[in-house]
Amino acid sequence: MSCFSITGAIKNYAWGSRDYIKSLLSIESHGPLAEYWLGTHFLGEAKTEDGILLSEKIGHRLSFLFKVLAISTPLAIQCHPSKSQAQEGYLKESLLSLDDEERNYPDDSEKTEVVIALSDFTALYGFLPLEGIKENLSSFVPELFGKIKDSSSIKEVLETISNLSKEETSKILSQLEEKTGNTPPLSFTLGPKELCALCLSLYSDDIWCISPLLMNVVNLKANESLFIKPGIVHAYCRGNCLEIMSSSDNMTRLGLTKRHVDEKEFLKIAYLDSTPSLFLEAMETEEGAFSYSYKEAPFSLIRYEKGIHTLPRIKDGIIFSIEGKAILKKEDEEIEVGKGEAYYVGEDDKMMIEAQGSIFFAYGDCL
Repeated sequence: MSCFSITGAIKNYAWGSRDYIKSLLSIESHGPLAEYWLGTHFLGEAKTEDGILLSEKIGHRLSFLFKVLAISTPLAIQCHPSKSQAQEGYLKESLLSLDDEERNYPDDSEKTEVVIALSDFTALYGFLPLEGIKENLSSFVPELFGKIKDSSSIKEVLETISNLSKEETSKILSQLEEKTGNTPPLSFTLGPKELCALCLSLYSDDIWCISPLLMNVVNLKANESLFIKPGIVHAYCRGNCLEIMSSSDNMTRLGLTKRHVDEKEFLKIAYLDSTPSLFLEAMETEEGAFSYSYKEAPFSLIRYEKGIHTLPRIKDGIIFSIEGKAILKKEDEEIEVGKGEAYYVGEDDKMMIEAQGSIFFAYGDCL
């Protein structure tokens, strides 16, 4: 059977949760754990049980990266590049070390991603129509509305905000705080007002605390998902999720972070027009099996909840149990996959899976 156990790489960013990944993986930790990477990206590569890098074991790199995210506070306002933008940016930054904090492009790959909620989950996704932005700013920050009311595009609005003086920024944020407060909301269903308050509680001097007034607020339930193309501006705000994406860590950040921000590059690659949310419906392909796929994405994901199923024939895949267990079967061989465990699955014929819980199978190209 061409499959074996792997252990992912943990990322302990400040926005992470103190309990979700710790509980999922049954490990001890005294600080926040933000992400768990299952793939072959050089910034966080999975390993086999005997400590061999996954890419060394299989002789190549995966075309996708599979992650768990546990989010307690909002991530940066960000977007990801297309292939041509990534190649240009990577070349431009070639004199920087690959792990330099100033880099926007640690690799030369485009980044498309699908996010699947594992709990109640809130995100900002794409821009509202220009008139919706003006209406929000008029209601919450008249001081800023007066500066952008004659703008004819979202790009003009963003450039005006980006060029505000320190004094203008302070006055606008004070006005925003008067309208929204700065106390983190307890409710999991968040709207623009609550998200502005949450952002102000963390980044009180960052003008991009107004982002929830500019963008679509999306609240997902468990197993609902979003498709995020290169260029789409977004930020995950609260909740736990899975991500499957191109094997890339490229991003430009606009604000709401203590990490590197590059407004000029962000405005260069971001899609600066109104964007309706691209919800991705999971299709039940057979009883107990739900497929997440999008024609523009170079990867797919299946959620197994019950029953016995034949895995798709693929070049590379990863099985991961979020809850319960799975049994992988081929002829007389069986492997049990428990909660928080991951297995690499390579090219094989007629491998079966018996699911008893919430089991995800991420994979790239089919054979």
